[in-house]
Amino acid sequence: MSIIKILFFLKGDITNYEFLSSSIKEIRPNVVVHFAQCPSAPFSMINQEKSVWVQRNNLIGTLNLVHAVKDYAPDAHIIKLGTMGEYGTPNIDIPEGFF
Repeated sequence: MSIIKILFFLKGDITNYEFLSSSIKEIRPNVVVHFAQCPSAPFSMINQEKSVWVQRNNLIGTLNLVHAVKDYAPDAHIIKLGTMGEYGTPNIDIPEGFF
């Protein structure tokens, strides 16, 4: 048995469904590591405009990914990486915003 591992990094706007779906259709991944969310809670609390941007990016982007995978790579696994902050405040600093 041979295993072929290929890693793709795509830079683009996941709120643009055409970009995202065409990428998934072309690559047909087995696994998608979804790290395309704004990880900074403080950024999302600066003002209304940034809050709306974060919500649009994170929610619509994730929905676009789910639908693109469903339509073009239905057997793929999605691994969504987020922030520890969404689970509450731990007793440690949350290292956010360094990517």
